[in-house]
This record gives sequence, structure tokens and C-alpha cells, in this order.
Amino acid sequence: MVLTKHYNNMSEQTYLSLHSVSPTEITNSSISSILSYLRVKGEVRVSRYEGPSDDWKIFKAPWKEYPDYEVLGQIVPVEIAHEFFLPGKFLLISCIIGNSEDLRARIVDFAHKEFPDEVRRDFYLNNLSVKFGPHDIFEALENSSGTLFAQTNVSISIWGYRHPSDLATFRETLLSSDIVKKAQTELAEILGQQVEAVVYLA
Repeated sequence: MVLTKHYNNMSEQTYLSLHSVSPTEITNSSISSILSYLRVKGEVRVSRYEGPSDDWKIFKAPWKEYPDYEVLGQIVPVEIAHEFFLPGKFLLISCIIGNSEDLRARIVDFAHKEFPDEVRRDFYLNNLSVKFGPHDIFEALENSSGTLFAQTNVSISIWGYRHPSDLATFRETLLSSDIVKKAQTELAEILGQQVEAVVYLA
């Protein structure tokens, strides 16, 4: 199925999300384990705030006040990123410089091989971020009323600007790939519960 609605705004993004299907216990050790599994190296950007940044209620009722940041965009070595987590608060860790071994790079390589024409049209999954604390996974472009996928407290996002022209084929191919299925299994072992994968526009 080819995407019939065209979006020209550079702010449109395509996401691959890997997330626990329900809230799970978060510890400094589990955060470090996930970052180690993702093979994140060097420095990362951390932001922490009182409530979730991705909130289904805010999407459904946009007049609701957004949460205030306590820590915004601080750059720290990945080895101490877990120290910024506080129970009940939302922590965003963004990879600044990727490397050839991280999960993001492996997904990008897969997209290059399976969808070379899409990559040439500037669609590129070149960002990696990890979220801890209560937040929602949902899309707000394919369906006018949005689609809520999960309410979780651990998610990994590999994302980039623009979208593939045939989103349905891209979604099916990526989600059925060995690389994504393996990542789901291995992350489930770290978190101790099922990990879901979805591809969506936001």
C-alpha cells in the first residue's frame, strides 16, 4: 500500500520503536544494560522532566500544560547517563555520535540494502534515543484521531526525518526482519518482559 497523503514538512519523522508492552521496573543497572546492549559510545544528551513528553492525553487534549524540564540537553559520557534517572520522572537519552556497531547503524545498513531508492530520497533512520519513565507510544499522522500503541516506561527509538513512499511495505519488511526480531528477543531478556516493535509516523 503506497502512502497516499504526502507530507513535505521536514519536521515529519518515521520511527521504529522497540518498547516494553507494559511498565516495568527501571533501575540504574537496567539503564546501563540497555545502553550497553545498544552499543552506545562516547557522549549522549540527557533531558529529564516531571512528566512524560509523549503523552496520549496531551495529544487528545492539546490545551493541557506540558511538563517542565529539570535537566535539558546536558551532554555527558554515556557511562554516567543512568545517574540522571529518578523514579517517577521521565528521562530522554539521545545518542549524539553513532558508531558502526550500534543498533541504529545495523538498522540503517538494512534499510540501505532493502530500500536503496528510499535512502536516496533523503529518508534515513539516523537517530537513536532511549526513553525511561512513563510515556506513551502513538502515531498522529496516518490516522486523524491517532493510534495508541503502548503505555510504557522503557522504549528505544530509531528515527529519521521524512517517510518512505511505500510505508506499508517498509513497515512489514522491517518488522519481519531478523535484526528487529532478534533485538526484541534480546531486549525482552534484559527487561524481563515482552518487547513490541512498531513503525509509525510522528
